[in-house]
Amino acid sequence: MTAIYASSLVLGVVSLLVWVVRMVVADTVGRATPNSLAGEVGGALTGFGMAGMSASFGGLGVVVSFGAALAGAGILFVLARMFGAPST
Repeated sequence: MTAIYASSLVLGVVSLLVWVVRMVVADTVGRATPNSLAGEVGGALTGFGMAGMSASFGGLGVVVSFGAALAGAGILFVLARMFGAPST
């Protein structure tokens, strides 16, 4: 399971970086901004990986680690929805 959490963390961080670059380029060039859902999903992937790895390395069981990972994904998705870039 640690490999799943680690790959999700890497995927999430890379997708967040790509989304930020796309937002900056769109703002600089004057094009329409990309969909904010991409940033929210990137945040959820990052939260899933971070919470899962933390719980896994903390010595918790597989089921509890997976539950923590799902909670981390949900929390970061909601936070990105509340405080992220406004949709246009």
